[in-house]
Amino acid sequence: MSEWFDSFFTGAYLDVQRRSFTAEQSEAHADLVERTLELAPGSRVLDAPCGAGRLTVPLARRGHVLTGVDFSTAMLDDARRAATAAGVTCTFLERDMRALDDLAGFDAALNFWGSFGYFDDAGNAAFAAAVARALRPGGKFLIEGHVTETLLPRFTPRGWHEIAGTYVLEDRRFDAATSRMEVDWTCLVPEAGTETKHLSMRLYSTHELVTLLRDAGFSDARVIDAATGAPLALGSSRAHAIATR
Repeated sequence: MSEWFDSFFTGAYLDVQRRSFTAEQSEAHADLVERTLELAPGSRVLDAPCGAGRLTVPLARRGHVLTGVDFSTAMLDDARRAATAAGVTCTFLERDMRALDDLAGFDAALNFWGSFGYFDDAGNAAFAAAVARALRPGGKFLIEGHVTETLLPRFTPRGWHEIAGTYVLEDRRFDAATSRMEVDWTCLVPEAGTETKHLSMRLYSTHELVTLLRDAGFSDARVIDAATGAPLALGSSRAHAIATR
């Protein structure tokens, strides 16, 4: 049975995704990852999902050894081209990010910009456990994105933004019974029409996420305010979950 993400990262939305961040923003995010994970020189780092390599490549340029995992052929092609253009060597693997059993010994792993929660509860737990097994003892896992305490206080049922001439409209619904955000994204491309995709993301509370990570095999897990590094508070803008193997 197909999943929502099988077709989401294609077409007009794929083009939007490619233009969502400037090179300067990606460099700043790579700096943030490096600081938050306290990466030593030459650290082995797993980026899952890596998308078009917007963090994989800058981290490799800093001297770290990067492996990126993603299911999207198009995005991985972009990532390989970006690595070649930057003159760095990265390993890019096309696969479901729950399938990491042949990977081991990483110093750190990251799941950046709202990419945790794609699956059902069992699948999200399986992904976290797969990352734990891929890390060496003491290795750290960073999840960046929203939790219940950051998103629901600012929730609005509709919104829109513009990226490089494409208008993206969002119709959002929070399903309290499943704790999932159900969102229809409509891309309006001038002179090309519209395209609508559906997204379904599990939204975890801080307590749920910490429990999931500990159950997955991490010895410690905490959630902090992504902007300040302070303990997470109701209404914080975004969250960092940091788990230690």
